[in-house]
Amino acid sequence: MGRRRRWLALSVLLGLVMLGLAGGRPAVALAATLREVSPPALVAPLRDVLDQAQPQVTILEPQPGAVLESSQVDLSLAVEGVAAPTAGGLASRLVWVLDNQPGVPQPLASPRVHLDALLPGTHTLRVYLAYPWGESYKTPATYAQVTFHVLAPSGDHTPNPGRPPLLLASPQGAYGAEPIPLDWWVPLGATGGCPVRWTVNGVSFTPPLPGPLFLSGWQPGRNWVRLECLDGAGRPIPGEFTTVVREVTYQPGGEDDLDRLLRDELDLDTALTGLLKPAPEEPLPQEPKQSPQESDAEPDSLRFDLHTAIPDSDEDEDLDLDSPPPDEAFMPLPDDLPEVVTGMP
Repeated sequence: MGRRRRWLALSVLLGLVMLGLAGGRPAVALAATLREVSPPALVAPLRDVLDQAQPQVTILEPQPGAVLESSQVDLSLAVEGVAAPTAGGLASRLVWVLDNQPGVPQPLASPRVHLDALLPGTHTLRVYLAYPWGESYKTPATYAQVTFHVLAPSGDHTPNPGRPPLLLASPQGAYGAEPIPLDWWVPLGATGGCPVRWTVNGVSFTPPLPGPLFLSGWQPGRNWVRLECLDGAGRPIPGEFTTVVREVTYQPGGEDDLDRLLRDELDLDTALTGLLKPAPEEPLPQEPKQSPQESDAEPDSLRFDLHTAIPDSDEDEDLDLDSPPPDEAFMPLPDDLPEVVTGMP
């Protein structure tokens, strides 16, 4: 009888359902310590602003199917439509994922990565763009994927062509504030075609709709999450790219811009600083190049226009440009010059 009561209490605890809405849809069933809450106030307006840029992500190197002769591999990535972040400010993130390892944020200003001692065989590189709070952009242009080989193909780390790899965008790494977003995507395919099941610190739930969830009630220190792609019967689909497990560290009291955004302590103007790509400056007009003959002549802009520089007089007067210097032109006249009689009365 005691065991039955304990199981009943545990079932009630794990099956506790929050009433109300979170982000415009029913809240999911969670344990008492974890609860789904509404997204931070700036998430929706920032997403709307950033989506207007229509960013694009491209993998330049390695090429699809390339067989590389060295275990040292250079990744060359390209991103357009987003601005490099200001120091310490919010920024969209370029994230690359090798095989099914945790994603690695890459600075937008230097999208080149050098990998040492990559194991021989087949590897799959995925690159995507994420919003400042970790949620992935969900457009084909903001995701790129390539499968390549080191020394020779091995067959592993190869996604099933009929089932695109499951992408866990958030949470990853460390956080200093709540709520922490849970976000996933099935790139190159329909998200609705792959129901998912989240497990957070041992508590499992299935979201009713695709899209990010924001959870509070994380335990300080180490946490873990698991994301599984399910079949039509609700069973996990086996495969390397259909199940993802990540460790999450939560230390309350963070004070960077992301922590303040999650706690609704950041205003929109501050959040937008550094996020938008500045408009290109208008090029300065260039002076036309002059031939050597023209360069010796006096520029037209420096020529002295006598007719405009001297005030008009009642009588037209011819100016002699060969007149003597001023000291000679105004020498005193001799006293013995004859008197000039004019026609004036």
